[in-house]
Amino acid sequence: MFKKKDFKKIIGRLKKTPYFLVENDFWSVLFLIFIALFIGFFLFYKYVVLLPKETMPKKEKNLFLDEKKFQEVLKIMKERERNFDQASLKDYPNPFQKK
Repeated sequence: MFKKKDFKKIIGRLKKTPYFLVENDFWSVLFLIFIALFIGFFLFYKYVVLLPKETMPKKEKNLFLDEKKFQEVLKIMKERERNFDQASLKDYPNPFQKK
């Protein structure tokens, strides 16, 4: 397994990493892109690949339409359309025209 020397060596390198990234712009941008890709891959894997099929919603067998409520909605829509058409007939005076 890991010896104490190896563990200290790894910790030493990890401590030097931020200084290296500050001194080298290209590597720091590359490091940030790598971190973003890693996080994106992890989220994709967690929410898309591992999503169990049991949590997916099941389709309803038969959809039906309540005719009475449908007629009420149509009546309201026709009334609104009639009100909209009547509003366009109102004649407004031109405020920019001289009297």
